[in-house]
Amino acid sequence: MAMNAESERKGLNLRFLQLSRPNGNFHDALAQYLTFRALVGTPDAILVAVTYDDLREPGIQFKSFEGLPPLSIDLIKNGGPGISHIVAEMTAQQNTGSSSSAAQNKHISKTKLPHEILEDFIVAKMERLFNSFKLRGKVSAYFEWKTQDLVSRFTRNTSYKRSPDIPEHYKTWNLAALDSLFKVTRLHQTKLLFYKAPHPQGLPLFYHDRNDYDNFHNQLALRCKNEKVPYIDLEPIVPMQYWGLANGGLPDTFHFKGEGHELLATALLDFIKGHAHAF
Repeated sequence: MAMNAESERKGLNLRFLQLSRPNGNFHDALAQYLTFRALVGTPDAILVAVTYDDLREPGIQFKSFEGLPPLSIDLIKNGGPGISHIVAEMTAQQNTGSSSSAAQNKHISKTKLPHEILEDFIVAKMERLFNSFKLRGKVSAYFEWKTQDLVSRFTRNTSYKRSPDIPEHYKTWNLAALDSLFKVTRLHQTKLLFYKAPHPQGLPLFYHDRNDYDNFHNQLALRCKNEKVPYIDLEPIVPMQYWGLANGGLPDTFHFKGEGHELLATALLDFIKGHAHAF
């Protein structure tokens, strides 16, 4: 992890543990914090990467609250609607968990090992999605792949597109968890810090609706200022050459290379050092 490596290099007495879920949202972040606190202990602080796209992610992943014991009445009462959402999801999982597992067991073959079942599934999926994979082993597969690659290289600089608008009810639902992060960490006396995650700059088309994107981050920054919660804007910190590539060779809006992580780690450590009183 770049943060720990940079902390050791600078001789700082700080250690970090990353908690994340693929396609997670603010409910997942809240649930992971609660689960970590219940099973491991209360951290000195939590540093939350704020990504506008997280507002579109529905539901709460089971892995985010796996092992989390029942929440206290005080937390449910004072933790805000995000806590109520987690309690509802935990209850739903408890009510359906046994039947869901039984249903899954019905699909397990008695003659194949688990890794064989997984391999069959992946192969079948790849064959449906990519005809050149279906034709693997044949010369025609190479020519089909090469044609697709050339078309992709020719069109990728003109095929930038903006993400679909985030439905308002998804925003409202996920903002409830963000609100609960403020309330719960205050109840636990856990220091809370936010940073605006990096985003590629200078693209022909900004990935999100720029007004909605800016309004969300500006409102969060204002709340942090009013509640004396440290916040930093790191949107432009990673240069374009350090961003990865997504499908079709277009810049990946969310992931960057090792050099970008090093730049981010340095900036975050400077940010944390500037708020040393929080620790």
